[in-house]
Amino acid sequence: MNQEFHISYPVEWEEEYCRIGFVTLWRRSYPDMFADYSGAGVLGTKDLFAQYALMYLLRHDHDIQSLTWYKLCCDVVRSKEKALVLRRWKIMSEYMGEPSFTRLQTALKENGFHNFRGEPDLFCWKEDSREWFFAEAKTKDKVLPSQRKWFSICQSVLGSNADIRVYSLVRSSN
Repeated sequence: MNQEFHISYPVEWEEEYCRIGFVTLWRRSYPDMFADYSGAGVLGTKDLFAQYALMYLLRHDHDIQSLTWYKLCCDVVRSKEKALVLRRWKIMSEYMGEPSFTRLQTALKENGFHNFRGEPDLFCWKEDSREWFFAEAKTKDKVLPSQRKWFSICQSVLGSNADIRVYSLVRSSN
């Protein structure tokens, strides 16, 4: 883990997310970014809330683009989502560079990672500077051992190019 950050979100988002599995403001502000994420949460819970809130806040406050569910270690992708996953891999490869992307993907698979196991919540990038990083969103939970292993492999494969950020999301009362 390279860096840790704290980021605040309005407490009102939680109620709406638990009620409808989404926050209307997110889609209204960035329909392109949330087109693939309609009602992804489990109603009544904050399941997946942190990663979607972080996606919105990074874009809104820092002009940082992101994607999630990139399935970097997935060998078999269901046909209905294959085009989406390949589009996400293309973006990652473009920003990371094809050799780095391929080395990381290969190393993770060789170390037993499959599907989402250990994968950070987001792949993020800034279009103007070409900067990219992985982001893990947390509310009350901690970084898991599988995530630490994923991070370690990423850092050993990519060296100083590996940038993994952990964001602790906290409620604000405003």
